[in-house]
Amino acid sequence: MKLKSILITGFMAFLGHYAQAQCAAYGYFTQSAASAVFYDSSYSVNGHEAYWSFGDGTSGSYGTQVSHTYTANGTYSACLFIYDTIANCNDTACYTVTITSVSNSTSTCSASFNYSVDASNAYKLNFNNTSTNAVTAYWWFGGSSSSNLYNPSHTFNTIGYQTVCLTTYDSSGNLCDSVCQTIYVQGNTTSCQANGYFNIVDSTVYFFDSSYSANGYYLEWSFGDGGTSTASNPTRTYATNQYYTVCLYIEDTVSICNDTMCWSLYIQGSSTSNCDASFTYTVDSLNMSASSYPVFFYHNSDTTLGFLWTFGDSSTSNAPYPTHTYSAAGTYTACLTVFTGYDSLNLPIVCDTFCTTVIVGSNTSGCTPSMSYTIDSTNGNRYYFYGSNPPTGGYATWEIYEGSSTTNYSGVSATHTFTGSGSVSVYYTVYRADSTPCGYTGDTISLTGVNCQASYYLGVDTNNLYNIYIINNSTGTTSATNYSWSFGDGSTSTAQYPTHQYSTFGLYNLCLTISDSAAGCSSTYCDSIGLDSNGNLLKRDGFGITVVDEKDLLNTADIDLINELSVYPNPSNGLFAIKLNLRASEEVYIRAINSLGQEVLSTELSGLSGANNYSIDMTAQPNGTYFLNVSAGNQSKNIKLYINE
Repeated sequence: MKLKSILITGFMAFLGHYAQAQCAAYGYFTQSAASAVFYDSSYSVNGHEAYWSFGDGTSGSYGTQVSHTYTANGTYSACLFIYDTIANCNDTACYTVTITSVSNSTSTCSASFNYSVDASNAYKLNFNNTSTNAVTAYWWFGGSSSSNLYNPSHTFNTIGYQTVCLTTYDSSGNLCDSVCQTIYVQGNTTSCQANGYFNIVDSTVYFFDSSYSANGYYLEWSFGDGGTSTASNPTRTYATNQYYTVCLYIEDTVSICNDTMCWSLYIQGSSTSNCDASFTYTVDSLNMSASSYPVFFYHNSDTTLGFLWTFGDSSTSNAPYPTHTYSAAGTYTACLTVFTGYDSLNLPIVCDTFCTTVIVGSNTSGCTPSMSYTIDSTNGNRYYFYGSNPPTGGYATWEIYEGSSTTNYSGVSATHTFTGSGSVSVYYTVYRADSTPCGYTGDTISLTGVNCQASYYLGVDTNNLYNIYIINNSTGTTSATNYSWSFGDGSTSTAQYPTHQYSTFGLYNLCLTISDSAAGCSSTYCDSIGLDSNGNLLKRDGFGITVVDEKDLLNTADIDLINELSVYPNPSNGLFAIKLNLRASEEVYIRAINSLGQEVLSTELSGLSGANNYSIDMTAQPNGTYFLNVSAGNQSKNIKLYINE
């Protein structure tokens, strides 16, 4: 059966208007609560300037795509004015915007919901109200269908996209918040169901059929430009800068059923558009169970666009960065459709789609990591961490959070010495061969070891070949800390920074013990030191040592400049505070790189010896994972950042 041609009277009249004038104003808008995005799709012979007025007394905006948030409920007339200076023509079109979601409540409200398909009826959806500070709710399911239940169910009559709106009220009966979502009604899967997706590359579109019918089916694509195809996965090249209504028709002659699904495409051609439906995902192994498999999804597109996620288990979402929980282990096909708005037939104007396989449960091949640790028998603050192997060709990282400090390690194992006491958090993440994260796990540890650590290391005195510096870099010390040195030749000292002269060459066991009775800590560190008379340093009457504070050797090139680096809060909404402790004054370079390897921030700052505090603003960046690189002198350190508004 051939797909019947459909004449859309209003659309043809609009084309006729184009033919009769040199410029014609035309636009549309999408609305979410009190915010609206206005789009100019006007016609003019020589190009035109577009200006929007919003009807609420505020200043208008120039541009083909502008956003505006209304501050009061009401009905507004938003008008689009265009002007072609070459043809000396202009035109105006106005649209009614109704705002009902501005809250009169003093409560902090946020309306949100999700839904699932009822197991007994694929036309029936069960809605879950996830709003905050809401007491009562009003639901609208389209037409005259509504509900006052807090968590209602609704049975739709047709398959396809539907708009559902939720309005919430606080305990005083004041309007709290409202939200609308585009959902997809799958319908009875025992009948015919037309479905497909596509990938737009410049002006060429690759179509893919994913329809269902119990006994097989005949199909036909109508490309919206007069062309058709009966291939399952056809390819079509379009003229650019035009809209096309594409439809997929299927018919099962055995089941005696048929179905049609349509999309509106805008073919822009080659451009730098950020309409990219590709995405990655991570399995939340930390919160996984035999009947619950949470998965985080991250898209790579512009957050001002519209999103429709299908997770392969009859569940969908319109959130930009959704978390979806699968109820059973297995392999699922997850898809993301990105759209710019809706056309006059209320079809989504799709600009890109992308699908990939999501594996959860026992078949994840390294993407359900586990971790363990042991404690050093001689140092209660030194922990040895071990992780399971990542996927073939992949790798693993550790993130250790101690107060406001974050330390990162690479590899399946890590050794870390904590400097304080109390609770710390440790996370282990595994990555695929393409560097996309696929699973993580973690643990909270209550430190039971000492909260101070004796330590020192050796430094050569370049101004005196017969002296060795002992650099005291003990941690967890205070002004009340006691020091006890045993030089290994029978001599001792209780000074914090003593000097000592050895009478003969040879190896000596140098031990440092620090203790603080008020803090309840005690720690000892020993090492063998010495000078051989046949070695590089010679002195007939022996050699000497000088114990110094680590900061006294700031001009020594061998000592790292960066003593401490931490970023907080992490995750955040894009505003990060950086605490950097330098051992010497030096210029500081800060860069941020996104998960695609693109540099999204670069700045140069002055760094002083000691504590430095900086702040960076990445609120313009989309949610996701970033890598912060901080460099000073010849040293560079990296920290993983998370933006999650």
